[in-house]
Amino acid sequence: MEEDVVDEKMAGAAKRLLMLTLGLFIFQGFTSVAQGSNSTMDTFHLRTGELLSVLTLLILVTTIKASFPDKKVKGMAIGLFAMTVVQVGLGMMSKDDPAQIMAWIHGALAMAMMAHAAMMLSKMNIE
Repeated sequence: MEEDVVDEKMAGAAKRLLMLTLGLFIFQGFTSVAQGSNSTMDTFHLRTGELLSVLTLLILVTTIKASFPDKKVKGMAIGLFAMTVVQVGLGMMSKDDPAQIMAWIHGALAMAMMAHAAMMLSKMNIE
């Protein structure tokens, strides 16, 4: 049986993409606080969310290609992408929700996604 060999380039790319994603999660938090009163922040929040969708897909692909020794990393990448898909849907639904229930769920999921991404980064050690 052949042992998986870690692709260092893909692993490095996955880590860098994940760090960028963590930074964008923080930026998303800042833009969400300023939303409503400033249409520029609404646009930033929307476009950053779209960028995060692409980044989480790239993280999924690079993580699978990297073959990390800890197999949980692949599952965590799948989970992060799935949460992003749900998050985008919640964000779209929250625009027309007068009670803002979807917006509260959207915010709570964002915090869970950031924690998930931070945990995933800690599992990406290749020693």
